Amino acid sequence: MKKLIIWDFDGVIADTESISTGKYVEFAKEYNIILTRDDVIKYLVGKGELKQLEVLQSLGKDVNAEIVKQINDNIS
Repeated sequence: MKKLIIWDFDGVIADTESISTGKYVEFAKEYNIILTRDDVIKYLVGKGELKQLEVLQSLGKDVNAEIVKQINDNIS
């Protein structure tokens, strides 16, 4: 008999969102992009890199696609 176990670490067992939002803030700061966790949650969570770039630029942040990619690569 085969068994299947599914692990869901997105808030059910462990709150990974608080960790990843904190890391986003931390890595963005390295590029002089100042954000709060609330900013990340409100504007960036659940969005792809292209949309993140658009949002950050609309917030007046000096950012390009490579920076957004590097931030996201560091989180994952």
